[in-house]
Amino acid sequence: MISIIIPAKKEKHLQDTIDSLKEHAKGEIEILAREDYGIGQRALMNELVKEARGEYIMKCDAHCIFSKDFDTRLLDKMDNKTIMSPYLLSIDEEDWTPRPRPLMSEYAFDTNMVMQHVPSSSDDLMVETMCLQGSCWVVDRQTYWAWNLGEEELGSWGFQGTELGIKAYLNGGRCVTNKDCFYAHLFRQTPDKFPYDRD
Repeated sequence: MISIIIPAKKEKHLQDTIDSLKEHAKGEIEILAREDYGIGQRALMNELVKEARGEYIMKCDAHCIFSKDFDTRLLDKMDNKTIMSPYLLSIDEEDWTPRPRPLMSEYAFDTNMVMQHVPSSSDDLMVETMCLQGSCWVVDRQTYWAWNLGEEELGSWGFQGTELGIKAYLNGGRCVTNKDCFYAHLFRQTPDKFPYDRD
């Protein structure tokens, strides 16, 4: 079972995200969503993971749409040395639907430690990548704690994609995109669209 962790902060699309998860999951899932009451994203994630019952933890943002059977398609390829994400699309907020392009599956971080989208270089179903986008990923529950994937000293909100890549590398693991399923994410284009400080 996947325990789906959704840390939220003034999110108008939280219920849309929960509805999509319930509608498109094939297997048993549990959803733990909570508004940040001032402790920050990583601390809130840790709080929710402690309450979770699943063997696997999936963190997702509170403004996402998911493809059919996303849960079983992810779990079918998982192991305890992998942080995995579905491939990524963007959302058209006006009608709350996934845009068909671009398909995003590979990521890197630059010399300023900021995650960047990288043009796809592989047609493989499973693509190893330097890091992940950070808005949706799955990991074995024990690995979450062993690799300290919610390290609170790294900040409150944001920049988690870079953290995932570094933690996987330092622990002999890998980040992988699974192109057998997708999620669509609402991208905020300007600083005033973010409900938290991104300094």
